[in-house]
Amino acid sequence: MYKPILIASGAILGMAAAKPVARPAQIMPVVHLKEEAMIVEYTASANEAVIKVRAESETGLQRVELCLPDGSTAVKLESAPGHPLAVWGFEFELLEADPVTVLGAYAAGTYDFRGRSVLGNSVVGNVTFSHELPPAPVITYPRNGALHVPANGLTVTWVPDPTAVSYRVGVEQGDRDGLIVELPAGTSSLRVPDGLLRPRTRTFVEVGAVAANGNCTIVEIPFHVE
Repeated sequence: MYKPILIASGAILGMAAAKPVARPAQIMPVVHLKEEAMIVEYTASANEAVIKVRAESETGLQRVELCLPDGSTAVKLESAPGHPLAVWGFEFELLEADPVTVLGAYAAGTYDFRGRSVLGNSVVGNVTFSHELPPAPVITYPRNGALHVPANGLTVTWVPDPTAVSYRVGVEQGDRDGLIVELPAGTSSLRVPDGLLRPRTRTFVEVGAVAANGNCTIVEIPFHVE
């Protein structure tokens, strides 16, 4: 009684084996960049500005683009065909010139990142770019061009600004980076460790005020250590 049913079932199974059901396409997860930043560093003492762009990824990148607010591409990072870029983070400079030129070239607004990972995932991200700069720090010691500054016991001082969320202070002599320090809001001085500076040497100190939007205004002055 059941034989025709069994035969029919076998025929159906045979048809299924001859024409398999297509599997749904695998959906690759989207890679979201992190720590994205697009900031202006303005050196007021030289009237020079530069835009710095950076981001990090949790997987290797094959290609990444920075897109202007109108959707057009500003910068594309891509390796030669067959050679994956394979970076997990990047930092580059867009333009270095006087601030009018720099800010005129890149409007304030939201900039998007897009690209592809080495595994084929879509890569996305975005960052808000602002033109607002913190006031230039006022260095009170040493004075610009000062002579006979002691190599030991030196404390760099400046006037703190309430809009600054942190300070970046550096001291260098020639091609030798002596000191770079990040300091919290409200700080107004930095004691340079004894023995760091070479005597009878032209020296530079820079104080950078960092705003909440990440932009930084820097003042650099020379002085001479006795």
